[in-house]
Amino acid sequence: MTKGGRSNDGTPGDAMVFEGKSYTHGLHTPYWWIKCAVGVENDDHPLAKAYHKGCWSGRS
Repeated sequence: MTKGGRSNDGTPGDAMVFEGKSYTHGLHTPYWWIKCAVGVENDDHPLAKAYHKGCWSGRS
C-alpha cells in the first residue's frame, strides 16, 4: 500500500518516485554481518576496520 492508501502496483506517482538504482549497498551486507559478530558498537575491531577500509578506499 502507498502512503495514500492505494494499492502499490509499481507505477510511479505522487507516492513513489523512481530515482535510479545502485548496487553498492550490497557491499554493506557483509560489513553488517561482521559488525553483528564483533559488536555493532565495536568500530575499532580489526576485522570491521579492514573490511570497511577495503570496500571504501579510493572513494571520494
